[in-house]
Amino acid sequence: MSRNNVIELEGREANADLLTGLLQAGAHQLIEQAVEAELQELLARHATRRTESGHAGVVREAMNDAKISGLLLPGIGTVDDLKMAVDCGISTIRVATHCTEADVSEQHIKMASKINS
Repeated sequence: MSRNNVIELEGREANADLLTGLLQAGAHQLIEQAVEAELQELLARHATRRTESGHAGVVREAMNDAKISGLLLPGIGTVDDLKMAVDCGISTIRVATHCTEADVSEQHIKMASKINS
């Protein structure tokens, strides 16, 4: 004769989901804090790195597996700004323009195509 002492707990799945959610939230928070701390350390280490015009330099060396892209708005950004971005490590440029302003953007688009090739 076999006797079973196991008592099924009602709502056990809900408790497991709450615990799983709590663990996941804690893990996400720890990861977020670690990434933020690493970013702040990286920024602090390179805070003095500036371009000739005083803009913050892009820390290209720290980006091992990533390509840095930029978006240029003609009229706000200039061809010189585009060249500076390339000097800082940008590898892809996108030029945002309206079809009615294509003539103004031509110089930016030509420069961007040289960079992207």
